[in-house]
Amino acid sequence: MNQERPPQQTPYDVSYNSTHSSNSQFNSATALQVRLNVQPLIEDIELFLRGARIELYMDSKTGKTKSRYVPLGKGSAKANPSGIQGILSMLISIINNSVVQGNYDNWRYENAICDIRKDLSTNIMNNLYNWDVKEDDFDVIVDTIMNLVEPFLSRLLDNKERDSYTNTIRTNEVNTLREQARSMLPFGALGGRNAG
Repeated sequence: MNQERPPQQTPYDVSYNSTHSSNSQFNSATALQVRLNVQPLIEDIELFLRGARIELYMDSKTGKTKSRYVPLGKGSAKANPSGIQGILSMLISIINNSVVQGNYDNWRYENAICDIRKDLSTNIMNNLYNWDVKEDDFDVIVDTIMNLVEPFLSRLLDNKERDSYTNTIRTNEVNTLREQARSMLPFGALGGRNAG
């Protein structure tokens, strides 16, 4: 069944994630900001739970690009809006830029994964009917979320994530210093063809 677009809207772009479909916010972002940005992960799960994709379109009246959710099909949502919000609230408490800066050893990581799976499963099971979650979708929801949580939390192992920030920051500082040094040199002083 095709959905008709209102006549004032022209399709612009289609994506399953609004962040991936338009990466203009990354043009001026530092490498560190990009690494700490967890919004695309949250959006991916939200789209999965909604059973939707993002469609960008150009509003022909205003000329502005807008976005909207487009369902993948009838009954593709995994939960009602209350359920989606409840699941996302739990997920946001796990996947955020503060948590990723933590430091776990293997024992703590494995226990955290077990606890999160148990808590997520219990939370969804206790609200199965309130959130309109189909019993057949229960395992799919938990497994899909855990397939994202496990590698995300592995960034905390042995403080490797924070250690890697040092290299990112050092690279940015070196590049900034080079740019500043070049701007202070007289024209042609870098040894190009026009250098004297």
